[in-house]
Amino acid sequence: PDILGRTRRQAEPTLLAMGFEIGKISYRPHISDNVLEMRYKGEKLDPGTPLQKTSVIDLIVGDESLNRIQSDEEPTSGDEEAPVQNEEENNGEF
Repeated sequence: PDILGRTRRQAEPTLLAMGFEIGKISYRPHISDNVLEMRYKGEKLDPGTPLQKTSVIDLIVGDESLNRIQSDEEPTSGDEEAPVQNEEENNGEF
């Protein structure tokens, strides 16, 4: 599924309509609240990778508020991976 760059609000119904399940939602400091990455069983998932329906896809989503918090701390270079914060279990709610 190609949902990179879409908001979480757009991405989740798209995945569900395609027959996938939403797994863990994690957040990373970013300028927007778009989907930055998809993972399947812990491995990064490229758009267009074939998966069985009902596969559980984890999402890493940008969070502007985390970006502001990080900017108050130590500056980081653009090459470093930003820390990822996990949301409590999703329980299928939006």
